[in-house]
Amino acid sequence: MITASSGQKNVTLTCRAPDNKNIVVKWTRADMKSEYVLLYRDEVFVPDDQHPSFKNRVDLQDRQMKDGDVSLILKNVTTADNGTYECYVVQNRRGSLKLINIVSLSVDPPDQAGGHTEVGEKKDGVSRGRPGLIAGVIVFGVMVALAEINEELSHKEEQTVLQQQTKPSRNLEEELHLPPPGKSLRKERCLRQEEGSLLSSNSLNNTNDQDQGPRPPPVPQTPDRPSPSSPSLSPSSPHLKFTEEMMELLNAGLRSTPAQSFLSP
Repeated sequence: MITASSGQKNVTLTCRAPDNKNIVVKWTRADMKSEYVLLYRDEVFVPDDQHPSFKNRVDLQDRQMKDGDVSLILKNVTTADNGTYECYVVQNRRGSLKLINIVSLSVDPPDQAGGHTEVGEKKDGVSRGRPGLIAGVIVFGVMVALAEINEELSHKEEQTVLQQQTKPSRNLEEELHLPPPGKSLRKERCLRQEEGSLLSSNSLNNTNDQDQGPRPPPVPQTPDRPSPSSPSLSPSSPHLKFTEEMMELLNAGLRSTPAQSFLSP
């Protein structure tokens, strides 16, 4: 079997007869009935019953058929050329067509790798490099996406830094709980005025003290002590009982004496 790729320039179907005295060479394909691929007779191509798809696309590798070489060259290969090809020769004028070789041709579609131009000769197709090209495109796309992501992240970081730089004083005041500038100035002025008034009052007091002279030292206060003549009387003391009895007698005498005796001269 010979493998080729669609769009390949040439592919060779080999056939070699045992005798070099070949008069007629005929190539056919199994799926064709009365038409043929190529007919070469008396050193002339016969196009009468040739299939239209092979016109101007086939030739013999050696028209002199040296050493019995009757190989077929197929040009501009397409997937329509798939099939089994048969090689016939006539070696004398009274002879008949004799089957020499059968060759199977497989043509790959355009999206697959190329095949062979001859037996054992491999030709690279255009699609061989496509997997590498696809991988390169994917890698390039990933690199572009990563670059865009990095650029976006750096832009966000720059915006964050700028925002932090534009609001440092406000954040510092909020963290330290500082009052606004106007209030702090007014408060400082009030404190200075109070300090000035206190200093003036202290200086005035110092002046008055100097005018009045030195003051006598304070007299130490001693705790009150009971006098010896007035001893403390408890409810059970005899002096208190005697006093109460005398008061009762006095009151009884006053009641018994009429009021007029006190008023008379």
